[in-house]
Amino acid sequence: VPTVMLSWVSTAILRRERYALLTWAGGAAVLTGLMASLQPTVMEVWVSFGFMGALAGGGPGISPATLYWSFSGDVVSPVVAAYAIAQASGWVTELAQGRVELMLAGPVSWARLVIGRLVALVVGVAAIAAGGLITLTLGALAVGGALDPAGLGRIRVVTRADADQITVFGLDRFYLQG
Repeated sequence: VPTVMLSWVSTAILRRERYALLTWAGGAAVLTGLMASLQPTVMEVWVSFGFMGALAGGGPGISPATLYWSFSGDVVSPVVAAYAIAQASGWVTELAQGRVELMLAGPVSWARLVIGRLVALVVGVAAIAAGGLITLTLGALAVGGALDPAGLGRIRVVTRADADQITVFGLDRFYLQG
């Protein structure tokens, strides 16, 4: 076991949960890949209903395809939210079961534990968002769609903000009890 990697809390967490993180990122990739593969069929239906642009919130100059790609990218956000909730739930469970005290008995301070967990969460969110958005981009290229880089950046920022907000609730419970 490479002990150098385990000397930081964040790398120890990422190493321990690497397969789960790959599953989360793979799930986001499959979901956005499915959305990309459905785009041509959905566009046929949306174009046949002339009011879909107005119903979906599009304004003048916004095509149904743009609305669909925006929606397809936004499905990454709930996956990230579920990941953040699962992580925060795990933190609270470890605290309730007394496993945090075992970690703190070693050369790990409370602040280092919390910061390490946050760093691991940030890396996990980045991996999940990257998996989903890269697959969405490749899927769009495969079906002949075009994605706006600014839109992808917006989705990335919103995804990160959602994870931050959910994590604050978990940390509030975890940190204040410690």
